[in-house]
Amino acid sequence: MGQHISRTDFEWTEDQEPHAPIRNPCNLSSNQTAVWKYHLEYHRYQGDDELDSDIPTSLEAKLLSTTGGKLLWLILHSLFYALRPVFTRPRSPTKLELFNTVLQLSFNFAVFYFLDVKSFLYMLGYSLLAMGVHPVAGHFISELYMF
Repeated sequence: MGQHISRTDFEWTEDQEPHAPIRNPCNLSSNQTAVWKYHLEYHRYQGDDELDSDIPTSLEAKLLSTTGGKLLWLILHSLFYALRPVFTRPRSPTKLELFNTVLQLSFNFAVFYFLDVKSFLYMLGYSLLAMGVHPVAGHFISELYMF
């Protein structure tokens, strides 16, 4: 009786998350440094036409401004989101980023090799779905894009 529960009772750091190994078992190398570096730049240059890598390029705006183009963009949103910085603001990857890439590709190859192409396509398809046309992913579009 009389115990007080606050929201801080349920907070933990990333290292303390009990479900982290289950949620992302293939990410054994820490890419948080790379993500944090890009995330800080994202907030620093947000809205700048030349430095903000979230703003669609003029080529994207031309090619994807029709209804069909916008649907294609929505389906492939995660690819555009991941690859746009490579073309707009390229930079050299660190050793840890290269290691992480090799590790992720190795995991994907293992799924493809040992579990069949259907498993690999399932992972690929539902990754695209979860970050694109899924209704919960709508916050990406509503927060970031207007073209």
